[in-house]
Order: sequence, then C-alpha cells, then structure tokens
Amino acid sequence: MISKILKKIFFYLKIFLSKFYSVRKKYRVGTKGWLIYSEIKYGGFRTKLKRNHVSEYDHRSNEEINTGGMTGGDRMFIHGYAKHYSNYLSKFAENRFEKINILEVGILQGTGLAIWSELFPNAKLFGADIDLSYFNENINFLKAKGGFKNNEPTLISFDQLNTEGYNNHQIRGIKFDVIIDDGLHSKEAILNTIKYFYPKLNKQFVYFIEDVKFNLSHEIKGIISDEKVVQHGELIVITNV
Repeated sequence: MISKILKKIFFYLKIFLSKFYSVRKKYRVGTKGWLIYSEIKYGGFRTKLKRNHVSEYDHRSNEEINTGGMTGGDRMFIHGYAKHYSNYLSKFAENRFEKINILEVGILQGTGLAIWSELFPNAKLFGADIDLSYFNENINFLKAKGGFKNNEPTLISFDQLNTEGYNNHQIRGIKFDVIIDDGLHSKEAILNTIKYFYPKLNKQFVYFIEDVKFNLSHEIKGIISDEKVVQHGELIVITNV
C-alpha cells in the first residue's frame, strides 16, 4: 500500500518538475533536454482521454475499456525515455536533414509526430491509429507550435489486433527507418505489429516499443533475424544501427 502511494507521489512530482523544461528553450536539437522540452511545447502530459473507437478483437472488458481512458505526452519525461530516444536516434540525427521514413503507431493527439517533424524536417512521416480523430482535432494546435512546417504526416487507419491481410496503398513499397509502437501495449498487439512491419524496415533501422510491462524478448527474437533486442525498463528497442 505504501509503495503504491509513493509511486503516485513520484508520478505527480515528475509532472510538476516537467514544467521547468518549458522555461528553458536552449537545448541542442535531438538531445534529451530538447526532446523533453519539445514534448511539453507540443502539449505535454494528457490523460483520461476517452476511447472513442476500439478494435472488435479487443480482449478487454467493457469496464476496462471505459475506465481511465488514454494517456499521451508522457514518453520523454514521465516515462524517462528521452535519453534512450536521443541515444538511438543519434545516428539519424547526425544527418537530420536526410530523407528518412518514420512511422508512429498509436499517435493519439500527435505530440510525437510533431516532435519527429521538427527533429527530421525532411522525413516522410506516417501516423497509424485505430482512431485518428484526436490527431485531426489537434493538428492546428501542433502547427501553431511549429510542427509540420515541411512534412505533414500521412495518416493510416490501423488495427493492431487485425493485421492479417491488411493492405494499405499509402505504405506500399515504403521502407521505414524508424518505427515507434505506442499503441495498445498488449502482447498480441505488439507482436502483430512487429510481424506486419518487420518486412517493411530499411536495411538500417531502429524500432521502439513503449510501455512494455512484461518480458517479450524471446517472442520478438522468434520473429526478427539477427537484430539486437534491448530492454530499458518498459522500453524495448530493436535495432541494427
């Protein structure tokens, strides 16, 4: 009971402390501080967003689906992934004006896509989600904050629980350099997404899977070939860069 209370206090303390990043604007592009600052600039932490649409294959009960809602803007500081994103993306960020293909699965309000658009201004961006309405409602805010100046994303309706036979002309022939899975977070959804997009990865790539609360390394290695699979807490990174 005490540990749960301490975790809750620490969680809200991190939300409070994140505000300090919003007053510091001089970070080198792509660094941990820049990623945290950018996430806050594009809206920051949001929670209890209603699930408007879920897969017909969703394993959760109606009570689970209707309780709590969705959370976004918690990647870089709240979960502490910024240092890992900065590290693994550094090879791409060295030539950040190159044309690369980036896909984010589970975009919610689009905070992540806005960050990638600024970090990689010549990248071709793709955002996949089962419900694209939150992004469409928020895109004007993201643009007002400086997102998508050069590269407005291609949006894809995508159900992580129903990938068999899925075919979308918008990604036909595309080879992705960076993929971020911030979607449903269930084992089935994560593995389905890897199976579907692994053949669509470029020769050099990095693939992030967020908020994984269980060990998936063995199952992932059964899908991929010789790439490195590393788990940093609740963040799994697959890469050959």
